[in-house]
Amino acid sequence: MSYTFGQPVKGNLSITIDNTKSRKCQTRITRNITISGCTDVEETAAKLQIVDCNVYSLKVNAVVTEEGTGVEAMASTTTSIQRRLITFKTLYKDQYMKPNLPFTLKMKALNSRVNMHSSEYYQTLSHYFSPSNSSLLIYAPEETLKCAEAGQSTSQHILPVLFSARDQPTAAITVQVVSRGSIQYTNTQDYQLPSGPLPISTEHLVEPLPPPLPGTVRGVINLTISLPNNASPIVKVSQFHPTAVSSGAR
Repeated sequence: MSYTFGQPVKGNLSITIDNTKSRKCQTRITRNITISGCTDVEETAAKLQIVDCNVYSLKVNAVVTEEGTGVEAMASTTTSIQRRLITFKTLYKDQYMKPNLPFTLKMKALNSRVNMHSSEYYQTLSHYFSPSNSSLLIYAPEETLKCAEAGQSTSQHILPVLFSARDQPTAAITVQVVSRGSIQYTNTQDYQLPSGPLPISTEHLVEPLPPPLPGTVRGVINLTISLPNNASPIVKVSQFHPTAVSSGAR
């Protein structure tokens, strides 16, 4: 059989991957693959017990048998396992999953040098019930409020409120600010409830929001609230309207 240097080799590849462990953790996987030139071989960490048995290196043996001649070429190598453990810390999450509105969860990944384990995150959602299938939700995932427009008092802030309303074009919404154990600010005002896009990034959604039910509108209104000078840096803001039996708090 003639061979030109640089020509892809056709034949059989027998590759063995050993996790270098012993007893119940020992895993040795052999695969036979028909090849034609360079070939990538993949194996899962689960089959090699890399996580469960704290595997830090793999030994790989490869034997290539050329088609037609039976000529064999062998090679061995040992590679180290680079591991990075990631744990998750919750930075913010909504108190309830409300009708027709998104549930906001913000978290960050932390590195750790403790024993390796799977990086997973679980969250139980508490659903909010509304007889009218309406809801209000203060949208402040950063847990801070933007200041009002330039020229206004520095004590005024913008309060974004997501809403879902059924057969209700307007609502009388009451806003209360609680600080230092007492109500520092209360205001009730009528607001239009127009349908519109929510101030969220669709790429951050785990799954698309379902369309509102017939007769239901979904949108956002921006309320201006005033914080008195005697309010502490951390306040609790509540908003509600009586007809939809729904509220939100921060």
